[in-house]
Amino acid sequence: MRIAAPFAAAILKLVGAPWVLRLGAVVFALGTLCAFGIPRAPRVGPPETRDERATLHARSIVVAGTAMGLLRGVVGFFTFFAAFALKRSHEPAWAFGLVLLASAAGNLAGTVISPFLRRTVREEWMLASALLLPAIPLVFAARDYSRVSLIVAAAAVAASSACGRVAFDSLLQRDGAEAARGRAFARFETRFQLVWVVGGIIAVLFPGGGRGGIFLTTIVLLFAGLSYIGAFRQLQPAKAPRPSPPSG
Repeated sequence: MRIAAPFAAAILKLVGAPWVLRLGAVVFALGTLCAFGIPRAPRVGPPETRDERATLHARSIVVAGTAMGLLRGVVGFFTFFAAFALKRSHEPAWAFGLVLLASAAGNLAGTVISPFLRRTVREEWMLASALLLPAIPLVFAARDYSRVSLIVAAAAVAASSACGRVAFDSLLQRDGAEAARGRAFARFETRFQLVWVVGGIIAVLFPGGGRGGIFLTTIVLLFAGLSYIGAFRQLQPAKAPRPSPPSG
């Protein structure tokens, strides 16, 4: 979606909004036809057992899934909010194309660097950082509220979302049952996509101005990040007491 968005902005500028919708309908129709060509699976996996389902309700997975859902909701909110903020400021269509391009670049950068971070950082701290670090460029974007600051904030939010996704997937593999991983990934990704859509709807209905929406995004990320840190620190087992030295 992020790759196609700049092309949609160019079509909007050249031939108008109706052609964006027409080409979008053609792409969806072609995608539907391609979906019918997917070969049928030779066999169906066994049904999910109660124990496998219970592992997906482990406290660490539930807390991390909630945090990741908030992060994806923020991505959906900020994507649509930036579009309407630029429109209210009478910015040209290519400016929103730059925001989407920066978002795609940030997503690519986060996808590339997250495996290297995973080698030295625990999944919980990666996800917490993905929630907290974007607050810094968002604060500058709310204060400056310029085209450049929105582009930088969009890249930071997208990069953090990519890192958070890798951290959550790794945590799900670590704490979830091996036999239920395929269903778990599909289930959580569906939820995250729905939360992304809800975030976009809130951005469309948001009554405040540009700075107010960015401050709201910052507050949500800070609240989610700090709450997640407190939650997973409570889940960590207490350190065993050191044995007392033998008396002479």
